[in-house]
Amino acid sequence: MSIVRFVDGPTRIYLGKTFSGIILSDMGLARPENQRDPEKFNIELSEEQIGQADADHIFMTTFSGGEERKNKFLANPLWQRLKAVQAGHVYEVKDESWMTAVSLQGADVILDDLARTFGVDPAK
Repeated sequence: MSIVRFVDGPTRIYLGKTFSGIILSDMGLARPENQRDPEKFNIELSEEQIGQADADHIFMTTFSGGEERKNKFLANPLWQRLKAVQAGHVYEVKDESWMTAVSLQGADVILDDLARTFGVDPAK
């Protein structure tokens, strides 16, 4: 499970110390080995380092101004080699919920997104 955020600046993989990362961890969803550093908040990702985002599932957000960077990443042949991309397991989620709504309401949206993704009834 990877969380990738496109912004007008460095693209980042968000790790376990972030709001969304804590929720994924609490849900028992595994992160790739290279994303398990308990001391780091995120990993800055260049186009040449796209492979670091490789996971079974990728959740991606785009913050204001990050659209052009996202399009460059998605067009990169290295992106096309990622397991999640090849399996059709890449999900665009709302930046304002996954990144900036550090609240019960934000957590509820993330949990609903996860439930929809994995075909689980969010009420259970």
